[in-house]
Amino acid sequence: MSELACKACFLTEHVYSNYFDKIIPGPRPSCERVPAGPMFPQPTMMALHGTTPIIDGIISEGEWMDATSIVSTIPFNTPQFSPVNNASDLRVNQAWVKYDRDGLFFAFDIIDNIAYSKDTPWWEPTGNPNADLLNRTGWPWFGDEMEIIVNAQPGVSGHLNTSVVGNASQWQMCVNTCKSRLGGRGVGGLIEAEPRSDNGTAWRLYREWIENGTMRAATKPRQGQHGYILEWFVSFQAVVLEDGQPFSPTSNPADVRIGINVALGDVDDPAVGDKTFGFHHENWISGKKNTRTQLNELATMWLVLPSVVAWPHQPAATPSSPVLATTGGTGNQE
Repeated sequence: MSELACKACFLTEHVYSNYFDKIIPGPRPSCERVPAGPMFPQPTMMALHGTTPIIDGIISEGEWMDATSIVSTIPFNTPQFSPVNNASDLRVNQAWVKYDRDGLFFAFDIIDNIAYSKDTPWWEPTGNPNADLLNRTGWPWFGDEMEIIVNAQPGVSGHLNTSVVGNASQWQMCVNTCKSRLGGRGVGGLIEAEPRSDNGTAWRLYREWIENGTMRAATKPRQGQHGYILEWFVSFQAVVLEDGQPFSPTSNPADVRIGINVALGDVDDPAVGDKTFGFHHENWISGKKNTRTQLNELATMWLVLPSVVAWPHQPAATPSSPVLATTGGTGNQE
């Protein structure tokens, strides 16, 4: 059965030929009947072409109005450590994705009641006394952070039960609120993630991306309720498709499917953290505990070409008052 078995008609015996068949109630003429079989298990979302936001850690009025809301489609409900039982402890208040001619843009508004290294002292988990070092022996994801995994060639490798290899088609990167490659310890921003245990090829490539602007990110504390704002740019030079070329809104002939997973990590006090890794919470949008980074457990994201944006869709709502970050703190634009 096609791996695009879908919910276009809310039946398992149909497939869809266009992403909008899935989000617009059917039946639709493009649905085709196929033998009964399992639904494609991974969550699905889409990214639309939109205006270019400023990567500054501030969600300005209307800046993300033309983006797709991630959390209205896929919740962060795959816990690797302790589940979140109280929304005031940790939650994704809002998350958006869109793209322009050059790359993908993500924004996250995070509620977090305890900011590691600000409301707590710096401390190291028992699993790695060097967790905060900015080299391959450190843990880039230790702290309050978000991670993105991308597999831009799911037709080739989306069935594999392995993690990313670390190249321009498969990668895992991190934005940490308390350390970064460009700012060092105490300054939030981008940092190389996984894999780190190879010969360093991936790690060196990730560092190049951070230093040359292939990826940029900014994070700042949010106003009002405790937490932070995070904005993230990914150049299409890091989204190389199965034809060996970066995604292009103008040259690709059809909507493009990529694999993706997104994580929200939370470190609080040692007493509530995992005994080895130190995390209190780490929630993902797809996959299962212990295997959520495997290529065959990633969610699906459709890059919808501008020519079909006129189809009905529900744009992400931007607050009537912008969710502004405080001007102080340790955020930086990279």
